Amino acid sequence: MPELKITIRNKRASGTGTIVCGNSDYTVLWDLDEEWASFDTKTMRVQLPDGTHQDVVFTGNSAGLPVQNTAGWVSIGLFAGDVRTSRGADFRVLDAITTAGGPPAAPAKDVYAQVMAKLNQLSDVTAANVAAAMGLSGLAADDQIMVSAVDADGKPTGWRKKYRDMLNVRDFGAKGDSTTDDTAAIQAALDAASTRGISAVLFPTGTYKVSATTADNNFFAALTVHSGQRLLFDAATLQLTANGYDFYAVLNIHNVNNVTVEGGLTIIGDRESHTATTGESGHGIRIVNSHNVHVSDVNIRYTWGDGVCVGGNGTMDEISKNVTIERVRTYKCSRNGLSIIEADGVVVRDCDFTCTDRTNPQYGIDIEPNLGTSTNILIENVRMLNNGVGSFTLYIKKATMPGTIALRNIETDSKTAIYTSSDSGATFDVSVIGWKHTQKSTVTSSNSPTLRLSGTGNLKVDQLTVVNNSSRTVIYPNNVKNVYITGIKVIDDASVSTAGTLSIQSSADVFIDNVVIDGFLSRNPHEVTWHLGNSIVINNTQDTNVNLNSHLTTGGSSESYKLLLCDKALVLGTALSAKARVFIPYTYGNVNPFRVVNTTATEVQLYTTVSAGITFVGDVPGGSSANSAALTGNASYEVTPMLASGLVYVRKLNTRVPVKTSEITNDSGYQTAAQVESTVTGKGYQTAAQVGAAITAAVGAAMEASY
Repeated sequence: MPELKITIRNKRASGTGTIVCGNSDYTVLWDLDEEWASFDTKTMRVQLPDGTHQDVVFTGNSAGLPVQNTAGWVSIGLFAGDVRTSRGADFRVLDAITTAGGPPAAPAKDVYAQVMAKLNQLSDVTAANVAAAMGLSGLAADDQIMVSAVDADGKPTGWRKKYRDMLNVRDFGAKGDSTTDDTAAIQAALDAASTRGISAVLFPTGTYKVSATTADNNFFAALTVHSGQRLLFDAATLQLTANGYDFYAVLNIHNVNNVTVEGGLTIIGDRESHTATTGESGHGIRIVNSHNVHVSDVNIRYTWGDGVCVGGNGTMDEISKNVTIERVRTYKCSRNGLSIIEADGVVVRDCDFTCTDRTNPQYGIDIEPNLGTSTNILIENVRMLNNGVGSFTLYIKKATMPGTIALRNIETDSKTAIYTSSDSGATFDVSVIGWKHTQKSTVTSSNSPTLRLSGTGNLKVDQLTVVNNSSRTVIYPNNVKNVYITGIKVIDDASVSTAGTLSIQSSADVFIDNVVIDGFLSRNPHEVTWHLGNSIVINNTQDTNVNLNSHLTTGGSSESYKLLLCDKALVLGTALSAKARVFIPYTYGNVNPFRVVNTTATEVQLYTTVSAGITFVGDVPGGSSANSAALTGNASYEVTPMLASGLVYVRKLNTRVPVKTSEITNDSGYQTAAQVESTVTGKGYQTAAQVGAAITAAVGAAMEASY
């Protein structure tokens, strides 16, 4: 008995396997995490290619899979009580040997036998009685019926009315036999439907070979879709023949409105057989200056350009609007899985864009408004994995109007870049809620962190999980303003991720301004946070100290790190050949205290800019100068920058408090009252004697005023 194994972790289902149509012996085995333990009864949901679903209620950790009769993809998920998976595990459904591969040479005798058996049960053969026997209703004298379902042996088990408002491409000569070029026949069906005012065009199961032959300006199309059309694919494949064009598409949706492409469609491009070496615009589906377009349940593979391209005609008045792309999967497309060039109102939901490579940019999703804008975009439950250059890129360079882009529950694993700068000064708001990003072990360059943020727009990221399998940092905000990232969780192997995950850095000619990273979670002792910038705050919240063991080299005395440690600690556990120099930025005002924990003999030097006029006071055993203080090794210190007052106060931890006056001497490490008074003179502080004198004077003045 074949088994399908599905694992659920953190409400996400994953599994591998293949299903063959018409078989009833598949068992689904569930490997569940702890949150499902309290539910004995659970419901398995199987999402079918036609948008419907099958539910199976079961107990324990296994369930029987209902018989699948349609080739394509199914998604299997789980729910119980108020717990449910965010998305299901995807399984390929293959045709069985008994699945129809095209029209029979002659009507099957078993169909006639079944029909006659039904008719023989009738005492009076009328249209109404025939309809009742076939499980149909509303039949007219000239209506036709068609088989709607078959059993494992290919025998019909159900019939349905063949609607008059639907044209079948087979009726126009399309063969679907993977050999005949069906371009002309299918286009004739599309044109006839448009002329007759019929919306639906049916593509029965089969492989339809098509060729890009029709010129649309400088663009060549295999099939051109008209306004108001609904293309229904019943586990059908459109396979493109080889060509040498630079600009072409299998389905061309251009300057039209109200178009639907749905069902089980597979598009196979000519990437492996293209007869030229130039061009990057051989798309699977091209949507240009079209409104109210819905594309669902489509697999697109091996295109010379994008899997799906959404754009306009180059002006603000001619962009695509209200485009929905659902359950679309691209694989081995050459340029991008999905390109959004010029559009207003795009929803991308429950999609996978994978293994894009060959021609730059090579992203899963690429948002790049060339002349107009790309705005009001929602990307939800989308995976962008194993692409040649990157997973996702947003490059707002020439936008002429403000807009919003929202990403919800996305997964990336390679270079992901969000650039929100605009030559025209437009401001884009980008928000991400639920983001899992994996940096692969193949990232070995310190200059190649895979999560890059840049620009002047507003970016908010919440619930970011970073899986770092490399030895390099992952997050790289560069030239950014107005960025807020909260709820960062880092999952990495400390033995591999020797550089930590979060890199906040820049050079002298760039800026980092108004950047807040809050709720930073990491269990990597090598985690590093440093910056050169104008305004950045990193708030650590759980067992994340800043450990510079692997970051301070054995270089000369010029070694320096600019740190804003925010309540945490600088830990130094490995001796260095040079001192560790920690720069305290003087432009921040007062900063919360941080600790220096040093278990080595290496000296830690605190320093700031000479012109800042900062004085280091307190327990500074190595002495201090106008702009620096030396903390000797094998000790722990608390450092409190009171920069607004021109002071940095250093307190040695675990120091015994004196119990008698004789212990307070000049060489004991403590200060006498006279020394304290000398230290605070001119700094706005007062000695006990000064405070007492001020109180006495105030009391005397009050008493005198009462008489």
